[in-house]
Amino acid sequence: MKDCAGRRGENSNAAFRNMIVRDNLHKIVDALPEDRLTDLRDNLDDLQDGETSMADKNAAIEEGLDDIRNGRATTLAEYRRTRGVYETRLSNRAA
Repeated sequence: MKDCAGRRGENSNAAFRNMIVRDNLHKIVDALPEDRLTDLRDNLDDLQDGETSMADKNAAIEEGLDDIRNGRATTLAEYRRTRGVYETRLSNRAA
């Protein structure tokens, strides 16, 4: 049976490990090129919100690519053609 001091030591060790992890993450973020920061923010938002894991997202992408390779998917252009939907573009004219 552990005493209070033992549990306090475990908590202290966990806090120290978390501090090291946090410091390492800051170093990684600081080393990222500017054009990757938005991707990182989006992925961190997903983690914070408890959304689908990256492994699940990658699996879904692979499933979609497999559907394309095996003819189980159509292009957006083909979908529009078969449904009679045509793309309209808004002009860039100022109002």
